[in-house]
Amino acid sequence: MKAAREGYVKQVELIAAQKQLKELERRQVVADAARRHLQTEIEKANAEAEAAEQELEHYVSTVEDSCVVEPGLAERLRNR
Repeated sequence: MKAAREGYVKQVELIAAQKQLKELERRQVVADAARRHLQTEIEKANAEAEAAEQELEHYVSTVEDSCVVEPGLAERLRNR
């Protein structure tokens, strides 16, 4: 009787451990997908920031040193 009970407990513990492992694997897949998506978004944002910086540098390079620029122009260009 005691051996049967211990065997049953071990079987239930094994099933629980297997289910926990499957859940951890599922969460890992979800986390990996989220990480890849976030990395893609970061790369896009960096590319957009670089393009905006180059565009701003182009505008700045076309302005003579004696030219006065309206306040907020750089911010408006950045928000495009």
